[in-house]
Amino acid sequence: MEPVPSVPVDVSEILEDSTATVVADGSLAVESVDVGPLTFPATSPARYEVALTNVGTGILALGEVRLDVTATCSRCLVTYALELAGRIERFWVQEEDAVDGDDGPDIEPLDGTTIDLGPAIHASLAAEVPWIPVHSEDCLGLCAVCGGDLNEVTCDCEPARLASPFSALEGLLEDGDGDGTD
Repeated sequence: MEPVPSVPVDVSEILEDSTATVVADGSLAVESVDVGPLTFPATSPARYEVALTNVGTGILALGEVRLDVTATCSRCLVTYALELAGRIERFWVQEEDAVDGDDGPDIEPLDGTTIDLGPAIHASLAAEVPWIPVHSEDCLGLCAVCGGDLNEVTCDCEPARLASPFSALEGLLEDGDGDGTD
């Protein structure tokens, strides 16, 4: 994913009111989601809706984000549409209220009256990317010999025979009398 776009949300109206909530929703232009060597180009803006609630000890964000992308099937290389739907769960605490050890990935310091949802949106989308994209669980993939898409054609290729790691031992018994003793 390109650099994380900022999604600032003003929470000043709920900072002094325990149990108060503000809802942030909208869309965010995203070019792609990149995870490791895989790139998933976006076909629409990311859509998000997040409720930010003052829970007394900090601001709790709960919501979801959705993004339409294209993916390439790892079995047959066909391009297909995929919707990434991620859950956003983050917690912001005032720096003076932070307890040592509370610096986990879902706990962030609240500095001022604005929360940036950009990193939470990015993390939620990246977590939803399939490690091995497959357009269908029934996908047969490509023929290892001719490269044909086995979902569309039936090929008559003889399966490639791989040399056994024990093939070097094949001739050892043929030189003797066959009983394994010399």
